[in-house]
Amino acid sequence: MTKSIAVLSPLAALACAFITAAPIALGQSSGDGGLMSPAAFCQGLGTTLSQIQAQGDEAQLAASVSLLVEQLKGPPKSEYLGLDSLGLKTGKSSASLALSPLLGQTLGLRRETILIFTPSDLKFIPFTMEHRDLILLAKDSGELNADRITKVVKAATGRDLGISVIWLGLASQAEEATRLQGLAETTGGKFVDLSQVAQACQLSPKVSVSAAQ
Repeated sequence: MTKSIAVLSPLAALACAFITAAPIALGQSSGDGGLMSPAAFCQGLGTTLSQIQAQGDEAQLAASVSLLVEQLKGPPKSEYLGLDSLGLKTGKSSASLALSPLLGQTLGLRRETILIFTPSDLKFIPFTMEHRDLILLAKDSGELNADRITKVVKAATGRDLGISVIWLGLASQAEEATRLQGLAETTGGKFVDLSQVAQACQLSPKVSVSAAQ
């Protein structure tokens, strides 16, 4: 599992501008759990990315959102993505973006976030992990059958862990998606279905850069 810490590395310095999450009391949910629409998710990505782009270009922001969603579908091999790969202009070279805080803010989470790349990793939640939000990028449910999800829910709720799911599988995998949606909702997390990824973000809503600033 890849962990996002409160103080980001120099490579992610550009992301600091939008990591302004307020502290949240222990034992309190980090956000309103439930289903998030693809349109709202893409709007949130665009708004957040607009805060780190040097110049306001709505067409480029829409393209960057589409590129980012495609890279999430990969899934990515690292917590960090190069801003150049998203076509973002920041005035600095070799800049990277930390995914955990970016996705956490987009989903409306307000605590430290940990990005999880495979469902199987949820079987190995450390006993010392508490009061955080986990974000699962899922193309399938992996080894998380109904019994296993029950155990994960018990472990997560006992340690005040919210589990949000970004579903990147196929529309034909409805049963698996429903299973993971239940996991997210039961633990107070968010669930967003990007199975129709092209339709979800290819026509991203226009983002007002001046408003975001």
